[in-house]
Amino acid sequence: MKKFKVTVPATSANIGVGYDCLGVALDYYLELMVSESESIEYLENGEEFSIPLEENYIYSTIKLIEEKYNKKVPNYKVEIIKNEIPVSRGLGSSSSAIIAGILIADKFLGGILSEDDMAKLATEIEGHPDNVLPAIFGGMILASHDSENFYYSRIPFDNNIYFYVMIPDFKLSTEKVLVNVISKAVGQISENDVMLASASDAVIVGFQVRPSSEARRLADREGVEINTYSIIYDAIDDIKSAMVGMLDKVKKEIITGQVEVKQVFKVSKVGTIAGGLVTEGKVHAKDKARLVRDGIVIRTADINALKRYKDDVKDVPMGMECGISLVNFNDILEGDIIETFTEIEVEQKL
Repeated sequence: MKKFKVTVPATSANIGVGYDCLGVALDYYLELMVSESESIEYLENGEEFSIPLEENYIYSTIKLIEEKYNKKVPNYKVEIIKNEIPVSRGLGSSSSAIIAGILIADKFLGGILSEDDMAKLATEIEGHPDNVLPAIFGGMILASHDSENFYYSRIPFDNNIYFYVMIPDFKLSTEKVLVNVISKAVGQISENDVMLASASDAVIVGFQVRPSSEARRLADREGVEINTYSIIYDAIDDIKSAMVGMLDKVKKEIITGQVEVKQVFKVSKVGTIAGGLVTEGKVHAKDKARLVRDGIVIRTADINALKRYKDDVKDVPMGMECGISLVNFNDILEGDIIETFTEIEVEQKL
């Protein structure tokens, strides 16, 4: 009767700039003792797996190989000796189980699979070669594939490079938090961006950029959500919170008005005052404001003063001229756009 040990490392993918193509094997291991048996058994600490067979990646991988090669694996028993790879923590627990299934099937079938065969099988099953190939070859792997071709290469790296693994104290299934980035670009958010988001049922996330007036109006008509940020950590935190389902409410900006700067006045002891025309909405003295130059956000600040002629006013409607200054900011130029907004809390919809 055959009896053997299978050891598979944890993996981590999307390393650095290598999104969906660069993965690495880590010094965390799944160790299994496998032996022929009267029936198929999966044991941990002497007890049956709590995972049903149909959800067991080791079992389903072995069955797939049996069908693919028209060969029968004898009944077997799998016992977990050691498992340092936590489930649903981003360390490739599913990938490790798939590779374990391939190695077990290959051992029972007499070593019919080459490393290339294993790599292709693992990618077909898991879908992402950067997740699974490091568990076969070790080290760091650069990999890519399409419907017809398959490529991979081992990437040498200095032994003085260390990976620090941070394991969260909550489980998070990869499938439930998969983010599909359908487009990325630089510069002002355009009407084309809005139409693509509308067709894909997507949201738009912008950092230090603003939509054009036409794009914003189109987004309102199409029901496309545009989330813009001036602080990158706010964008990251909101996306992370949405992904793990922890964000009960989010801050949403309501654009109230827009001022096109026609003239700039330097006033001693006051600073820079922009004289402009309210081209959209209504500007309120209590609003927040951001200064936009060529579609790029230059500064976000509170409104210091809002005037009509020499009088302080609470608001200025569209079509009227006004003077406006921003708190602790004087770099205002003719042609700039001052966009005013308020913030409200709304329920998370992602």
